[in-house]
Formats: sequence, C-alpha cells, structure tokens
Amino acid sequence: MLVDYFVTGAGWSIERARDGVITAWLKAGDIAPYLYFTAIGHTPSNAVARLIARMMIKGEEPGADGFEDLPFGLKLTGDMRGRPDQLAELRKFLGVRHSMTLSKGRKKSGAASYSGAADDEASDLASTVKVGKRMIATRTIRQAREQIERDLDAGRFPKILSSLISLN
Repeated sequence: MLVDYFVTGAGWSIERARDGVITAWLKAGDIAPYLYFTAIGHTPSNAVARLIARMMIKGEEPGADGFEDLPFGLKLTGDMRGRPDQLAELRKFLGVRHSMTLSKGRKKSGAASYSGAADDEASDLASTVKVGKRMIATRTIRQAREQIERDLDAGRFPKILSSLISLN
C-alpha cells in the first residue's frame, strides 16, 4: 500500500519506493518490509545494505561513536554453540598462507628445514592478531598447512577453507 502511494502519487520507481519503505521501517525497529520485499525478489539498494550494516555494528557495539542517528541496532541471536569461530579460522588461514609462502621461498633457497621454521614464523605472525584470548600454535598451522597441501595435491578445494568461503 505504501509502495503504491510512492509509485503512483510521487512518481518514484518501484525499487526506490520499496527501499524507502524498508529504510523507514528499519529505522522504526521493524524488519517486516525488508523480509517481505527480499522474499519476493527485490534487491535492496546499496543505501539499504549500508543501513543494515550500520545497524548491525550498533547491535554489536551499542555505544560506538557515529551511530547516534540510529535508534535501533540489529543483532544475531540464537544458539551460537557449535558455530565456527570465523575470525580464528581466518587467522589460521592467513598463518597457513604465510607458512606456505615462506616454505616455498626456503625450499627454493635450499634451506634444510624449510617447513618447520616457516610454520613457527607463521604461527608467531598469526598469533599477533588479537581474537579473544586464543593463540594459534605452530602445530595448528602445520596441521592446517599439511591438510591444504594434501587437498590441493589431490585437486580438491581445501576443506579447511570451506567454513570461510561458501561455494553455494
């Protein structure tokens, strides 16, 4: 009904009218228009996506500066047990990537123990990125690197990366 008014009464495109309704209702704390319009195939504009992102930041950090214009925030709720720790997985991946790069360079230079030293250095680097209180051990980097190398050698997409990248 509101969309029809903006389309016929104000001459807006249907996309602009839907985005206007979504924006107004989100700012009022109601996600129903967003859910309905996206369910029927509407692709919200970049402005709506930015608004949702800002609302999610406010939901995670209610006192954060720069979000005073938003009366509400959005936050994921539910049973978070068993959910993969994406930041830890990303940090592990970056450590493995660094280790593989170092290993390749040391192997070319003829260094005797190229993988172990590379794993140690990559673990130190990965552990400097703060993600809670968890540290990434050299063993974790080595196991992840070896799994990625086995998967790549077998021509498979590395399983360890599947939690970071959705191929669907």
